[in-house]
Amino acid sequence: MLRAVELKGNAARVHSGLIAQQINEIFNTRGLDAYRYGLLCYDEWDPESEKLEVIKVPVTPAVYEQVLVETAVYEEEQGERKLVKEAVYADGKLITPEVFEECHHVTPPIEAGNRHGIRYEEALCLEATYQRRRMAKIEARLEAIAHIER
Repeated sequence: MLRAVELKGNAARVHSGLIAQQINEIFNTRGLDAYRYGLLCYDEWDPESEKLEVIKVPVTPAVYEQVLVETAVYEEEQGERKLVKEAVYADGKLITPEVFEECHHVTPPIEAGNRHGIRYEEALCLEATYQRRRMAKIEARLEAIAHIER
């Protein structure tokens, strides 16, 4: 996301979130492995060189001559014309060939790297569990206070 700020300046969107390395440190201080809980992930990738892909895009569609093999058959029924059998056409010969234009798509090179990430669904589930537990303790205390006052 810092790269977006480099590229877009003030037009870049502002994001908020957690920092994987900080979460990892907090878990480690408590003897826990955040990766084992599925909360964090780590990815590494090898370098990739620039790729050039040449795509042929049709500029004009091909036009074919239709060759009629059998004509359509109609019946008159109470003054209305009803289609009994559709006309049959054979594959025709090419009149105008398709014209293609080459488009070049360049994928820039990628440097080798790595990234720590957070699985936000897991983080939010842990947060919800913590909040439910905390709320249950608060409610139990309030219930105890109310019971004493009676």
